[in-house]
Amino acid sequence: AGVNRDGGRVNITGSWEAVAEIDGNEWAPRCAGSELSEAEDGTYTGTVSIPAGEYEVKVALDGGWETNYGVDGAQDGDNYPLVLEADSTVTFVYDPETHLLTWTAE
Repeated sequence: AGVNRDGGRVNITGSWEAVAEIDGNEWAPRCAGSELSEAEDGTYTGTVSIPAGEYEVKVALDGGWETNYGVDGAQDGDNYPLVLEADSTVTFVYDPETHLLTWTAE
């Protein structure tokens, strides 16, 4: 058994990755540009610029798809719809206790 170098990684992966200004492909759970950082309150947060459009997003843990969370924090759940009326700065917040993903767009 090798060392899991992706342990603890939290990524917000989805169709937005290919159009945002990050080095990534769509649905890439190891993309550094979609990785969130742990906040003092135990949640994971990250802010990215995303062009206007309709996208889908999901939380992927540990750099892969084995553990992922969608709508309502359901494991292997449906993708979250992300609809942006204008180019936006989006801040994602993932709660590891509830597995819920929330975001604000400015």
